[in-house]
Amino acid sequence: MHLGFLTIYWRDMIRFVRFRTLLISSLVQPALWMAFFGIAMSANFTRLTTDIPPVPGIPNVGYLTFMAAGVIAMTTLFTSLFGGMILLFDKNWGLMREVMASPLPRDHIIFGIALSGMTKSFIQAVIIMVFGIFIGAEFFQGYSPVEVTFSILGILLFVGIFSLGFLFLSAAIAISLETPEPSRSRLLRGCRGS
Repeated sequence: MHLGFLTIYWRDMIRFVRFRTLLISSLVQPALWMAFFGIAMSANFTRLTTDIPPVPGIPNVGYLTFMAAGVIAMTTLFTSLFGGMILLFDKNWGLMREVMASPLPRDHIIFGIALSGMTKSFIQAVIIMVFGIFIGAEFFQGYSPVEVTFSILGILLFVGIFSLGFLFLSAAIAISLETPEPSRSRLLRGCRGS
């Protein structure tokens, strides 16, 4: 049984950890977004909605909780889209040629990239949830420990499926492109031809 996808997985995870700017921005930016905008907007929405009577049978979700869930989805989306585009940069730097020359099965390349992108999305989702709870988001209000466990597993399942879908989409786009800036290269070719 070939486990070559683990090599691709570890290479991408090492690259993620070594690029300090990318690592810090991908982990801190969603937290800062919630801290600066979430808390301020939450106070405004609470003040504006105090006169609206609650609808029976519908739980009241605070704006900070609503925003934190959206930040998890948005972060997963952008991490997944960028994760597949790694293949394009590998292709331009010549690293993809070396990987393709190895005896590694071709589907392991995509699988390794998808696994590393999913791991990054899991890390970010957990950090956002922990930070959200720390600043006042009520993800699991009134839940028992068993319900909290199933809820976290459900969130991670959603993040995993969501990230895989966009990782495969961005990987397919990256494989079909020749350069990270296709419109610019076409424009330059058009200028040279005239």
